[in-house]
Amino acid sequence: MLNIMPYYKPDIINIMSAERNKKIITEEEWKKRIDDLKIPKKQLNQLVMNYLVLEGYKTAAEQFRTESGTEPGVELSTLEDRMKIRNAIMRGQIEEAIDMINTSNPLLLQQNQSLFFNLRLQRLIEYIKENRISEALGYGQEVLAPAAQGNKEYLGELEKAMSLLAFNDLSTSPVSHLASISRLQQIASEVNAAILTSQGQPPNSKLQVFMKLLSWTQRKLENTVEFPVIRDLAAARLELP
Repeated sequence: MLNIMPYYKPDIINIMSAERNKKIITEEEWKKRIDDLKIPKKQLNQLVMNYLVLEGYKTAAEQFRTESGTEPGVELSTLEDRMKIRNAIMRGQIEEAIDMINTSNPLLLQQNQSLFFNLRLQRLIEYIKENRISEALGYGQEVLAPAAQGNKEYLGELEKAMSLLAFNDLSTSPVSHLASISRLQQIASEVNAAILTSQGQPPNSKLQVFMKLLSWTQRKLENTVEFPVIRDLAAARLELP
Protein backbone atom coordinates (compact mmCIF):
# COMPACT_ATOMS: atom_id res chain seq x y z
CA MET A 1 0.00 0.00 0.00
CA LEU A 2 1.27 3.47 -0.88
CA ASN A 3 2.05 5.49 2.20
CA ILE A 4 1.22 9.11 1.39
CA MET A 5 1.77 10.48 4.90
CA PRO A 6 5.40 11.50 4.26
CA TYR A 7 4.13 13.90 1.59
CA TYR A 8 1.95 15.79 4.07
CA LYS A 9 3.48 18.73 5.79
CA PRO A 10 3.07 18.81 9.59
CA ASP A 11 0.96 21.96 9.47
CA ILE A 12 -1.50 20.34 7.04
CA ILE A 13 -1.77 17.29 9.30
CA ASN A 14 -2.40 19.57 12.28
CA ILE A 15 -5.13 21.42 10.40
CA MET A 16 -6.84 18.18 9.38
CA SER A 17 -6.66 16.90 12.94
CA ALA A 18 -8.05 20.16 14.31
CA GLU A 19 -10.95 20.04 11.84
CA ARG A 20 -11.88 16.54 13.02
CA ASN A 21 -11.66 17.53 16.69
CA LYS A 22 -13.59 20.78 16.48
CA LYS A 23 -16.23 21.30 19.12
CA ILE A 24 -19.67 22.03 17.65
CA ILE A 25 -21.98 24.60 19.21
CA THR A 26 -25.53 24.75 17.83
CA GLU A 27 -27.28 27.99 16.97
CA GLU A 28 -29.77 27.46 19.81
CA GLU A 29 -26.99 26.93 22.34
CA TRP A 30 -25.02 29.91 21.04
CA LYS A 31 -28.05 32.22 21.23
CA LYS A 32 -28.67 31.07 24.79
CA ARG A 33 -25.08 31.92 25.72
CA ILE A 34 -25.52 35.37 24.21
CA ASP A 35 -28.84 35.91 26.00
CA ASP A 36 -27.24 34.88 29.28
CA LEU A 37 -24.74 37.73 29.02
CA LYS A 38 -26.02 40.59 31.14
CA ILE A 39 -24.47 43.96 30.28
CA PRO A 40 -25.66 46.94 32.36
CA LYS A 41 -27.70 49.43 30.35
CA LYS A 42 -25.53 52.25 31.67
CA GLN A 43 -22.41 50.71 30.11
CA LEU A 44 -24.16 50.28 26.77
CA ASN A 45 -25.32 53.90 26.84
CA GLN A 46 -21.79 55.09 27.61
CA LEU A 47 -20.52 53.03 24.68
CA VAL A 48 -23.02 54.68 22.34
CA MET A 49 -22.25 58.16 23.66
CA ASN A 50 -18.52 57.59 23.23
CA TYR A 51 -19.13 56.66 19.59
CA LEU A 52 -21.32 59.71 18.91
CA VAL A 53 -18.82 62.10 20.51
CA LEU A 54 -15.72 60.74 18.80
CA GLU A 55 -17.44 60.54 15.42
CA GLY A 56 -18.58 64.16 15.78
CA TYR A 57 -22.35 63.59 15.75
CA LYS A 58 -23.21 66.58 17.93
CA THR A 59 -26.98 66.67 17.34
CA ALA A 60 -27.34 62.93 17.89
CA ALA A 61 -25.23 63.15 21.06
CA GLU A 62 -27.42 65.96 22.41
CA GLN A 63 -30.57 63.97 21.70
CA PHE A 64 -29.11 60.80 23.20
CA ARG A 65 -28.14 62.70 26.37
CA THR A 66 -31.70 63.96 26.68
CA GLU A 67 -33.25 60.54 26.11
CA SER A 68 -30.85 58.39 28.15
CA GLY A 69 -29.42 60.79 30.70
CA THR A 70 -25.90 59.80 29.63
CA GLU A 71 -23.33 62.57 29.98
CA PRO A 72 -20.89 62.96 27.06
CA GLY A 73 -17.88 63.76 29.23
CA VAL A 74 -16.91 66.70 26.99
CA GLU A 75 -18.46 70.00 26.04
CA LEU A 76 -20.53 69.16 22.97
CA SER A 77 -19.84 72.56 21.42
CA THR A 78 -16.28 71.33 20.77
CA LEU A 79 -17.72 68.86 18.24
CA GLU A 80 -18.95 71.68 16.03
CA ASP A 81 -15.90 71.97 13.76
CA ARG A 82 -15.58 68.23 13.22
CA MET A 83 -19.30 67.97 12.47
CA LYS A 84 -19.13 70.76 9.87
CA ILE A 85 -16.12 69.17 8.18
CA ARG A 86 -17.81 65.77 8.11
CA ASN A 87 -21.01 67.24 6.66
CA ALA A 88 -19.09 69.11 3.96
CA ILE A 89 -17.34 65.90 2.91
CA MET A 90 -20.60 63.94 2.85
CA ARG A 91 -22.08 66.64 0.57
CA GLY A 92 -19.10 66.27 -1.75
CA GLN A 93 -17.91 69.80 -0.92
CA ILE A 94 -14.28 68.75 -0.59
CA GLU A 95 -12.65 72.14 -1.14
CA GLU A 96 -14.88 73.61 1.56
CA ALA A 97 -13.84 70.80 3.91
CA ILE A 98 -10.14 71.39 3.14
CA ASP A 99 -10.54 75.11 3.86
CA MET A 100 -12.22 74.37 7.22
CA ILE A 101 -9.50 71.88 8.15
CA ASN A 102 -6.77 74.40 7.34
CA THR A 103 -8.56 77.09 9.35
CA SER A 104 -9.08 74.98 12.47
CA ASN A 105 -5.84 72.98 12.26
CA PRO A 106 -3.33 74.54 9.82
CA LEU A 107 -0.69 71.80 10.21
CA LEU A 108 -2.96 68.77 9.95
CA LEU A 109 -2.83 68.21 6.19
CA GLN A 110 0.83 69.18 5.97
CA GLN A 111 1.60 66.43 8.46
CA ASN A 112 -0.77 63.92 6.83
CA GLN A 113 0.16 63.92 3.15
CA SER A 114 -1.68 60.67 2.44
CA LEU A 115 -4.90 62.12 3.85
CA PHE A 116 -4.36 65.35 1.90
CA PHE A 117 -3.92 63.39 -1.33
CA ASN A 118 -7.06 61.34 -0.65
CA LEU A 119 -9.08 64.51 -0.10
CA ARG A 120 -7.86 66.05 -3.35
CA LEU A 121 -8.46 62.77 -5.16
CA GLN A 122 -12.02 62.86 -3.84
CA ARG A 123 -12.41 66.37 -5.23
CA LEU A 124 -11.46 64.99 -8.65
CA ILE A 125 -14.03 62.21 -8.24
CA GLU A 126 -16.72 64.76 -7.35
CA TYR A 127 -15.94 66.68 -10.56
CA ILE A 128 -16.45 63.46 -12.51
CA LYS A 129 -19.68 62.63 -10.66
CA GLU A 130 -21.00 66.08 -11.58
CA ASN A 131 -19.92 65.55 -15.22
CA ARG A 132 -17.55 68.53 -15.03
CA ILE A 133 -15.11 66.82 -17.37
CA SER A 134 -12.85 69.74 -18.31
CA GLU A 135 -12.43 70.70 -14.66
CA ALA A 136 -11.68 67.09 -13.75
CA LEU A 137 -9.01 66.84 -16.45
CA GLY A 138 -7.46 70.16 -15.46
CA TYR A 139 -7.44 69.33 -11.75
CA GLY A 140 -6.00 65.90 -12.39
CA GLN A 141 -3.17 67.23 -14.56
CA GLU A 142 -2.35 70.41 -12.64
CA VAL A 143 -2.83 69.33 -9.03
CA LEU A 144 -2.93 65.57 -8.60
CA ALA A 145 -0.37 64.45 -11.20
CA PRO A 146 2.43 66.54 -9.63
CA ALA A 147 1.39 65.39 -6.14
CA ALA A 148 1.49 61.75 -7.23
CA GLN A 149 4.80 61.96 -9.08
CA GLY A 150 7.30 59.45 -7.71
CA ASN A 151 4.70 57.67 -5.58
CA LYS A 152 3.44 54.41 -7.14
CA GLU A 153 0.53 54.11 -4.73
CA TYR A 154 -0.71 57.63 -5.46
CA LEU A 155 -0.27 57.13 -9.20
CA GLY A 156 -2.28 53.91 -9.05
CA GLU A 157 -5.12 55.60 -7.18
CA LEU A 158 -5.08 58.52 -9.61
CA GLU A 159 -5.27 56.18 -12.61
CA LYS A 160 -8.25 54.37 -11.09
CA ALA A 161 -10.08 57.64 -10.48
CA MET A 162 -9.34 58.95 -13.98
CA SER A 163 -10.67 55.70 -15.46
CA LEU A 164 -14.14 56.79 -14.31
CA LEU A 165 -14.09 59.28 -17.19
CA ALA A 166 -14.54 56.41 -19.64
CA PHE A 167 -18.02 55.59 -18.30
CA ASN A 168 -21.23 57.55 -18.83
CA ASP A 169 -22.81 55.42 -16.11
CA LEU A 170 -20.30 55.31 -13.24
CA SER A 171 -22.09 52.35 -11.66
CA THR A 172 -20.86 50.18 -14.55
CA SER A 173 -17.20 50.98 -13.90
CA PRO A 174 -14.96 48.34 -12.29
CA VAL A 175 -14.04 51.05 -9.76
CA SER A 176 -17.59 52.29 -9.19
CA HIS A 177 -16.97 52.13 -5.43
CA LEU A 178 -14.90 55.30 -5.79
CA ALA A 179 -18.10 57.20 -6.60
CA SER A 180 -20.14 55.67 -3.78
CA ILE A 181 -21.46 57.13 -0.55
CA SER A 182 -19.35 54.63 1.39
CA ARG A 183 -16.23 56.21 -0.11
CA LEU A 184 -17.29 59.61 1.24
CA GLN A 185 -17.99 58.04 4.63
CA GLN A 186 -14.53 56.49 4.62
CA ILE A 187 -12.85 59.81 3.81
CA ALA A 188 -14.91 61.59 6.48
CA SER A 189 -13.91 59.00 9.08
CA GLU A 190 -10.22 59.27 8.12
CA VAL A 191 -10.35 63.05 8.50
CA ASN A 192 -12.18 62.78 11.81
CA ALA A 193 -9.61 60.29 13.15
CA ALA A 194 -6.73 62.55 12.09
CA ILE A 195 -8.29 65.54 13.85
CA LEU A 196 -8.83 63.52 17.03
CA THR A 197 -5.23 62.27 16.98
CA SER A 198 -3.93 65.82 16.56
CA GLN A 199 -5.97 66.79 19.65
CA GLY A 200 -4.51 63.97 21.73
CA GLN A 201 -7.73 61.95 21.66
CA PRO A 202 -8.12 58.30 20.60
CA PRO A 203 -8.81 58.10 16.85
CA ASN A 204 -11.34 55.28 17.21
CA SER A 205 -14.36 54.93 19.46
CA LYS A 206 -14.61 52.09 21.96
CA LEU A 207 -17.41 50.61 19.86
CA GLN A 208 -15.15 50.44 16.80
CA VAL A 209 -12.41 48.81 18.87
CA PHE A 210 -14.87 46.23 20.20
CA MET A 211 -16.08 45.44 16.67
CA LYS A 212 -12.51 44.78 15.54
CA LEU A 213 -11.95 42.66 18.64
CA LEU A 214 -15.11 40.68 17.87
CA SER A 215 -13.92 39.92 14.34
CA TRP A 216 -10.47 38.87 15.56
CA THR A 217 -11.90 36.69 18.35
CA GLN A 218 -14.29 34.93 15.98
CA ARG A 219 -11.46 34.12 13.57
CA LYS A 220 -9.35 32.67 16.38
CA LEU A 221 -12.25 30.68 17.82
CA GLU A 222 -13.09 29.18 14.42
CA ASN A 223 -9.80 27.28 14.56
CA THR A 224 -11.12 25.04 17.34
CA VAL A 225 -14.90 25.50 17.48
CA GLU A 226 -17.71 25.33 14.94
CA PHE A 227 -20.28 27.93 15.93
CA PRO A 228 -22.68 30.54 14.44
CA VAL A 229 -20.68 33.58 13.34
CA ILE A 230 -21.59 37.24 12.89
CA ARG A 231 -20.24 38.07 9.42
CA ASP A 232 -22.20 41.27 8.87
CA LEU A 233 -21.47 43.39 11.93
CA ALA A 234 -24.02 46.03 10.91
CA ALA A 235 -26.85 43.49 10.75
CA ALA A 236 -25.52 41.50 13.76
CA ARG A 237 -27.03 38.38 12.24
CA LEU A 238 -25.75 34.92 13.19
CA GLU A 239 -24.74 32.73 10.26
CA LEU A 240 -24.12 29.01 10.42
CA PRO A 241 -20.66 27.88 9.26
